[in-house]
Amino acid sequence: MKKVYLVAHNSLRQVLVDTLNEQGLLHIMNLREEIAETDWEPLLVDYQPDLGHLELLLSKVQFVLDFLADFEERKGGFLSGLIKEKVKVAWTSFNEIEDKIEFNNIYEECENLDNQLAHIRNEITRLKTLREDLLPWLPLDLNLSDLGETAQTVVLIGQVPTPEYADLQKELEENVAESDLTLVSQDFKDSNFLLIFLKRHSDQVYGILQKHGFRQVFFPALVKSPREEIERIEKECSQLEREKEGIIKKIRDLLYLKSDLWVLHDFLENKRRKAEIQANFANTREAFMIEGWVEAERLPEFQEKINQISEEIEVTFTDPMEGEQPPIVLKNKPIFRPFEVLTRLYGLPDYNEVDPTPYLAPFFFLFFGICLGDVGYGLMLALACWWMSKKLEVSENVKRFFHLLAYGGIASMIVGVPTGSYFCIDVASLPSFLKRLVLIDPVDDAQLFLFLSIALGIIHVCFGVTLQAVNNLKNQRITDVVFDQIPTFLFLPAVLLWLGCWLGEKMSKTPSPVFKYLYPKATWAVGLGILFVIFLQGRYLSNCCSLWREMCEGIKGEKLGKALRGFWGMVFSIFFLVSICGWVLTLLSGHTSSGVFFKLIGFAILVGLFSKSSRSALVRFASGLYNLYGMSGFITDFLSYARLMALGLATILIGWVINMLGRMLLGIPFLGIILMVLLLTVGHIFNFVINLLGAFVHPLRLQYVEFFKYFYFDGGRRFEPFKLQTRHLILKYD
Repeated sequence: MKKVYLVAHNSLRQVLVDTLNEQGLLHIMNLREEIAETDWEPLLVDYQPDLGHLELLLSKVQFVLDFLADFEERKGGFLSGLIKEKVKVAWTSFNEIEDKIEFNNIYEECENLDNQLAHIRNEITRLKTLREDLLPWLPLDLNLSDLGETAQTVVLIGQVPTPEYADLQKELEENVAESDLTLVSQDFKDSNFLLIFLKRHSDQVYGILQKHGFRQVFFPALVKSPREEIERIEKECSQLEREKEGIIKKIRDLLYLKSDLWVLHDFLENKRRKAEIQANFANTREAFMIEGWVEAERLPEFQEKINQISEEIEVTFTDPMEGEQPPIVLKNKPIFRPFEVLTRLYGLPDYNEVDPTPYLAPFFFLFFGICLGDVGYGLMLALACWWMSKKLEVSENVKRFFHLLAYGGIASMIVGVPTGSYFCIDVASLPSFLKRLVLIDPVDDAQLFLFLSIALGIIHVCFGVTLQAVNNLKNQRITDVVFDQIPTFLFLPAVLLWLGCWLGEKMSKTPSPVFKYLYPKATWAVGLGILFVIFLQGRYLSNCCSLWREMCEGIKGEKLGKALRGFWGMVFSIFFLVSICGWVLTLLSGHTSSGVFFKLIGFAILVGLFSKSSRSALVRFASGLYNLYGMSGFITDFLSYARLMALGLATILIGWVINMLGRMLLGIPFLGIILMVLLLTVGHIFNFVINLLGAFVHPLRLQYVEFFKYFYFDGGRRFEPFKLQTRHLILKYD
């Protein structure tokens, strides 16, 4: 990466911004914030882009797009629902889109149609509600305009709860003889009735009605009988529905504009980004300055483009300063690029870290193949992902993900051949030429399969520790390599060798002479490994060196106390070191401890009491013991890889069960073959999908949790050059 500074007059601002946007090579930094904290701050002037008009226009375009989308016919299919439609457009057409369409006219037409449609929908809703209210009064053979009061009588309609109606009727008959109560309709909830009575009995009648929960019903705008009004409402609804269909047709006739509107939307968004990015410039009254990063190999191309604009643009390049963190670009060989998806999912590497992509790729490929582990499933996955990457208009990152899954399919095919898995058919049922290719049957040789899985884990973890050492060497952290990685490399092989010999002797009735020969040597190697871990990872030896320096400095400076502290501390450390070494090695040799070493330990502790410096040696020894205990974490890491065997077996065994059930269905007369095909199709798709998820997630976990923790910490910023960004377009450059 190269840091770039551009300085130019304000008259060149727009053409420079357009060129940088078109070129897409410069990752622009916020220079204004940096300068605002320096003595140059008084020279700066505020720059606030006027985005009001653009924001309003963008919101109008979005409204029209959303409005039209509601009337678009939806494409069926699973993939169509997941993948957004893209519009292909030429670069020239993209830049001329504002002149191509009369957007204000389109917006006004859509707004007008939307208002008309909303009015019709509201009116239909109102009429349907009114019709529902009139339905209980359908039997009423009376014009609704006749309801109300005359000079002597009152005519009204209303309702009471059905359980109250009989009591109401009885009470009116007993107390108001000059009244007429007619039941119009009734359901389990309400009773609807017509009531006529003399006006002079109003108080008495209303009093009785209120006792029984009376609710009066009004239809103020209606004149004719309920039946006639319902017929009128239905005719009006039909008319409104026809008008609605006419408006919808007009809206659908505008759908041909959708592609141009998406182009306009992305064009305006890009225009807004061009305005917003200028707030990061350091602006003065007459000039401006830009700071950014360019990929070193593309520097000549970048400079050539800038020079074509004007020779009056000052361009300066520098290397990153110490401690500076340039943005990160992952660059790998084409075969590894699909695996960059996994690195990005975790986080980009720090500028001083190694890119883990090429190192995780072979392991993820192999682990994925072991987990899915079937030739048929692998072929299905590879072909489906290859087809989707070729046919679907998706972003480059999505294509890389498809390629990654296609690699996984190939890995499954590669693993499936030596394990004899072809759609999980039993190995015994395979043709003879396929049987000859089988090297291991995961079901019959499950123990060997488990051993291989854990062996791969050991290799994977040790490779992670190796990369940790390489990373430390690259960053000149030599002491970390000496005191951390080297003891690990000495301890782990010794323990694995000892464990292998011990298992070989214990698990075999006639152990190989090789085990008998190597076992005592492996025991000594483990002892040495323990000592290396305690005294190197605990920084015990570095403490001896510092005590030696302290003693020398005390002698040179004629400071007797300092010299004595260093001397006693060093004597204590050496005695303690020799004592512990002897004690451990004596125990490992299988002989009885002579007691000499324990006397030495006692002497060392006695000496240590006279020196403060020796206490730090004890602390470091304890730290080394703690690090030795931490080595047990490797065991859990190794065992974690047993999941590879478990997932591989799960694929095969579930498939076996499906195949077995299919054979059982075949015995059913007539329908047997149809049911078998149906079961095999659905069952194997289920097995494929469920194990595909496991084959992706669990190898990914092994990379992130077991592998990355030794050498990879991420924390890098993504290189995001200022360039044209489109959400709905595929640009074709002229």
